[in-house]
Amino acid sequence: MAGDINNKYGVTVSAYVDECGELGALRWLGDCANLEAFEKVKNQLIVDKGHTQKVSPVAELFIEGSFYDTVMRAL
Repeated sequence: MAGDINNKYGVTVSAYVDECGELGALRWLGDCANLEAFEKVKNQLIVDKGHTQKVSPVAELFIEGSFYDTVMRAL
């Protein structure tokens, strides 16, 4: 999924899994130029039927309500 988003939307998304703390938690880190770019990609993904079709077969792997976004700034 990260590769698909990188290719289609021109952002850098990487996938990670926790090895300490919340073991097995899957995380995506997306690098956007600013909040406007983040919102644009986020909104495009919501309506992207191709992305939805790729996510749907594995939907049971995700716990509803466990998703959250965090915005960080490099120091």
